[in-house]
Amino acid sequence: MKHINCLLFFLLLALLFSCGSKEGSFEYYDKKSGDLVFELDSLTPNAVHHMQLEEVNGKKLLYILSPFGNRFVVFDFYSGKKVKEFSFPNSEAMPIRIGEYNTGFYFHNPDSIFMVARGSDLFVGKESGDFAPVFRFRKEFPDDRTLRPQVYQFSKPFLINDSIISFGGFIENYQEAYKENMRTDLHLDLKSKKVERTTLYPKGVYKPGVYYSTNRHSPGRAYSKENHTIYYSFPNADSIYAKDVNNGKMEAFYAKDENLQPFIEMQSYKEASDMMKNSQATYISQQGAYNSIFSVDEKDMVVRSAYLGIPNYDPQIHNERGYAINKALMFFGQSDHQHLGTIYLKNIDERFIFFDEDHFYVYSFDHQDNEDQMVFDQYDYPEF
Repeated sequence: MKHINCLLFFLLLALLFSCGSKEGSFEYYDKKSGDLVFELDSLTPNAVHHMQLEEVNGKKLLYILSPFGNRFVVFDFYSGKKVKEFSFPNSEAMPIRIGEYNTGFYFHNPDSIFMVARGSDLFVGKESGDFAPVFRFRKEFPDDRTLRPQVYQFSKPFLINDSIISFGGFIENYQEAYKENMRTDLHLDLKSKKVERTTLYPKGVYKPGVYYSTNRHSPGRAYSKENHTIYYSFPNADSIYAKDVNNGKMEAFYAKDENLQPFIEMQSYKEASDMMKNSQATYISQQGAYNSIFSVDEKDMVVRSAYLGIPNYDPQIHNERGYAINKALMFFGQSDHQHLGTIYLKNIDERFIFFDEDHFYVYSFDHQDNEDQMVFDQYDYPEF
């Protein structure tokens, strides 16, 4: 079964807009307190696939990867002013192409920017524009597609103990029904170059013999370096899973939103194949899904996002007037895993939410009308 293209997923969601301030049994959160506006040049669109917020030399900098020219543009996060830009030249001797929905980056420091390019080649680059290959997965494993990393914004790579780079969102065979003992992560030891599949899918989340699209297998991930913990948000899981990277122990804590529409399960390859050909929009839009997850160490919180789904989704209504994209943000304590509260927003891209001590910042589809600007809505934290 061919997997649902992640770009199609987000483009479909971006088209499901409508008006209104209340949906079902919830109200939209209204504690917006400002905007962050980034002035863009002609080579940087306001809809990209990869960003990362990092503190460098005491400043919060937003690294934006343009889908064109392997080019990074860096902004002061709070002023919105462009600080610098740099790019990596593509050549026959050193082919690199990054910036598509599954070819992204992880910024470790200005001299260690890890990039997964088209073809699943891993490079490390510097802001000077110099870069070098680290590992060529397709060359080393030509017959095993499951050993080819991809980078999604909701599951960025990260370094464990400064020696292992971890990639997420893999399944062992996306043309077969789900089976036990599948693994979601891929680790590369940067010193020994050993490649290992790790992190079993938790039992009970998916049903053996049932078919799911690749997107439904791919969990959001967030790494708390401070707590040595990886947090997983599986699209079909009513719990968050927290893995201690030191001992490998996995712990689950309940994180369900009652407004989520039921998941769709396909019982045969034919059913899955027909869905891919005839009703992708319904499959994506109607059922709920848990998506991105964030480790907010400054606030001792974990934040999980959820797409609520559209009950009785009708493609004709979609085409005529659209639907609201209803999202939940669920807040939990990092230390005790207690549910602090949930808020609801509409028409946001939950891949791009950033947090600091005082506010959180959300990319809203409704506020990107000016192609020369990228706008983030600033919100005060809820009072729990």
